[in-house]
Amino acid sequence: AAPSTPAAPSPADVPTEPADDSAPRAVRRKSASRKSFSRKSLDANELRRALGPAYSPCGRAEKAGAAANPKAAILGLQAEEPVVELTLRSTDGALQLRVLSDGSVLRADGTVLAYVEADGSVGSASMEYLGEVSNATGWICDADEQLIAILDRGTVNVKDTSGSTLAEFDSQGIVKGHRGMACGKLEGFTYAHMHLAAALVTLVLPEFVRGF
Repeated sequence: AAPSTPAAPSPADVPTEPADDSAPRAVRRKSASRKSFSRKSLDANELRRALGPAYSPCGRAEKAGAAANPKAAILGLQAEEPVVELTLRSTDGALQLRVLSDGSVLRADGTVLAYVEADGSVGSASMEYLGEVSNATGWICDADEQLIAILDRGTVNVKDTSGSTLAEFDSQGIVKGHRGMACGKLEGFTYAHMHLAAALVTLVLPEFVRGF
């Protein structure tokens, strides 16, 4: 069964000033200094949790078509460069983004656009903090730590703070926007990728789902 998503606070519940230091970080006003971003050294378990089962050595060997000597292939693949985990394409098939197994997000031309870490934090290519998708609650906050959207982990929909759908993903990776129109496909998508997918359409490339 899909995990439930904690109810999001209504606008009236979001304080304009934190009552005290115990107020949830996600609903505080922006602080005087913006949160910083830095890349982390992730172990295999953290990467699997963040990027899904395809990152595992067995999954990588399967993607590479290794059949003759699976053990040798798995050992060899563990030392290779990061592989493509997700590919985002528009409805006409045009490549928009690729997400590597180390969390790097690449543009169609291969340059780095952003990084998505296992803890849900997102940073730009220049290491500027862009926001975070909470693995625990599904809450999505921007660079000023303001709540901007919520990932409904039961339906794999992303909604704004008023409850309006911003994006939704089906089991085939089809991505739809606010109007329910397909705007593209996230190839390689599984339920385990939902936090990463939510980061892509809210913090990395939000324009992908606009107008659909």
